[in-house]
Amino acid sequence: MSTRRLWIELRSQVLALSRRRQVDGRRRSFHNCSLLNNRRSNVFIPSIKTDTNESIASVTSTGLLTMAGYIEMSSSGVYSLFPLGLKVRRKLEAIIRKNVNQVGGSELALPLVLSAEPWAKTGRANTPEIFTLQDMPGYLLAPTHEEEITSIVASKAISFRDLPLRLYQIGEKFRKELRPRGGMMRGRQFTMFDLYSFDSSVKDAMRSYRDMKHAYSQIFDDIGVKYVVADADSGEIGGDLSHEYHYLTKVGQDTIVSCSACEYTANVEVALSFPAENSPELTGDDVTVEYGLLSKETLLIFYYPSNRKLNKRIVKRRFPEYQLDHPDPVSAIVDSDIDPMIRSLIRVFDERVPEGLSLPDLPFQVNISNITNVRMPCVEVEPTEFPGEGCPDCEDGVLTSATAAEVGHTFYLGQKYSKPLAATAKAEDNSVVPYEMGCYGIGVTRLIDVIAEVTRDENGLCWPVSVAPYEVIIVGVDQNETVMTNIEKRLQDSGIDVLVDDRVNRKLGWKMYEAKKIGIPVMVIVGNSYLKSGKVEVENRRTKEKFVSELCETEELVKSILEAEMEAMR
Repeated sequence: MSTRRLWIELRSQVLALSRRRQVDGRRRSFHNCSLLNNRRSNVFIPSIKTDTNESIASVTSTGLLTMAGYIEMSSSGVYSLFPLGLKVRRKLEAIIRKNVNQVGGSELALPLVLSAEPWAKTGRANTPEIFTLQDMPGYLLAPTHEEEITSIVASKAISFRDLPLRLYQIGEKFRKELRPRGGMMRGRQFTMFDLYSFDSSVKDAMRSYRDMKHAYSQIFDDIGVKYVVADADSGEIGGDLSHEYHYLTKVGQDTIVSCSACEYTANVEVALSFPAENSPELTGDDVTVEYGLLSKETLLIFYYPSNRKLNKRIVKRRFPEYQLDHPDPVSAIVDSDIDPMIRSLIRVFDERVPEGLSLPDLPFQVNISNITNVRMPCVEVEPTEFPGEGCPDCEDGVLTSATAAEVGHTFYLGQKYSKPLAATAKAEDNSVVPYEMGCYGIGVTRLIDVIAEVTRDENGLCWPVSVAPYEVIIVGVDQNETVMTNIEKRLQDSGIDVLVDDRVNRKLGWKMYEAKKIGIPVMVIVGNSYLKSGKVEVENRRTKEKFVSELCETEELVKSILEAEMEAMR
């Protein structure tokens, strides 16, 4: 055979072998592509840090998440999410999307760099927490999107037939926190779900509000961690109806007041209370008198115990025109050109001030027919300082307080944004009316931190099944790799999210230690005992219960543990 002929045959064999390897390689890659992200060796989880001299109890939830390889601080108030943290976030996002879509939510994506012009129209352009762009005057980084979404809707021809609109996004926000605190609970960059509803009447807006409250209940029920819904103040967002969603935790920044006998729950900022049964009788010397301006002809006079503080938020709710920080309400009326005959007074008596007390004279003369007396709880509620005070919703309960972390908020906005931004819809009678709006937010990255805090135990993170990065982790010795893969396939076929620790350079004890730190709900252990007995161990992370199972029964055992865990968290 000639040298050339020999070369051609050898060359053809090499090319054929190369093609077979490429095909086989593609087949193997395609066959195993669904498993790649389920292999510990392919998931970027920075080395789990061993315990320091400090106990786990002294480490913050942000510290635990960092130690376990979920997140890392990039700069003060700004965090990177590693694969485990991103998986938790995506599971939270999936729960939110499912329930919001069921009430007609339509997802979109809004820009992060916003024009400041709409913000100037609503009076919020100079809010201290806004990041403005120095090299692009007139632009800002989005802290929220009321102005942007309202401007978009205002530019479209929308009639009552197109309503309600319920538009939402899940994306990044920015807040210029001077001193970020609480890890991801209050940072400078964060991920939020925010939905904005548009209706043509108050009645329809209230329907949207009820629908969204129902969606929120479903969201937090699906997460499976006990929560409370509290009456709340609307704050800078505006509006006159809002509710907060809280997890009770000692590291929270809010105080929640609740009744021992009924469902009354409120943020302490707007909580109401009636005097305790054993409250001491007040005299005129025990009463503070304070003035407030309601309008250019009407003065508010408050009478409340001298050892308490006036709650101006409560007053603002009862009297929306109340000017909270007017420096001299009396002079504003006395020195005005208003006819003295039309001056009026509203005397507001806190429920703790008895009738018939000798109180200071009125600040100016007024027609007696222009004096109105109102009795209402109007002081700040302090259950620890003044225990045993009564509930405003029932006669049997007393109020207690607890520290909590807010993770969600619902607001009825009315026309606060639609009016200044000229956002209108054509009503059924052909009239043009400003939208009645609502906005609804959930802090997604905050949820990660707060859930980690609420569910942690003495060993570290301990996720609920609903948001755990993986539901099950399989660990074992190298000799049992085939068995581990068999268990993994069975669990995956049942729809269970599985991570297999396939690393060959780690001992079984370390893998188990790491699995507990990560906080995955169920651990399947295929250790040396399997080689002797043919049985595997299954451990419940939360309860620490351990079970020994035949290989063929492992799938059903794991499923029953997961189902029991989901039920236990409700």
